[in-house]
Amino acid sequence: MPHPVSAAPQPLGPPPEPVEIVTWSRIPCHHAGMSSTERLEQASVEYADATKRAQEARARLMDAIVQAARDGVRQIQIVRATGYTREAIRQICANAGLTEDPSRS
Repeated sequence: MPHPVSAAPQPLGPPPEPVEIVTWSRIPCHHAGMSSTERLEQASVEYADATKRAQEARARLMDAIVQAARDGVRQIQIVRATGYTREAIRQICANAGLTEDPSRS
């Protein structure tokens, strides 16, 4: 019996069927059957929840940036990983009490 690594490659089979990409505009609205006031209230709650989640995610990102700088990760690596500018990284670190950004050295 041949070793699995040395065995000849097996065909993958026929290509998969095409997949339909569904956009948000084609998904049925979960607000159907609600009054205008109910839809407005529901949308307001959804927006508040999304805003809270975004703020929490941003706080986690700021903490991760500061920790990376404290761990000695180079500023350019933080810039590449986050898409933030060097100046934004510097300000985030300064706001966290890092008087000199350790990742710049």
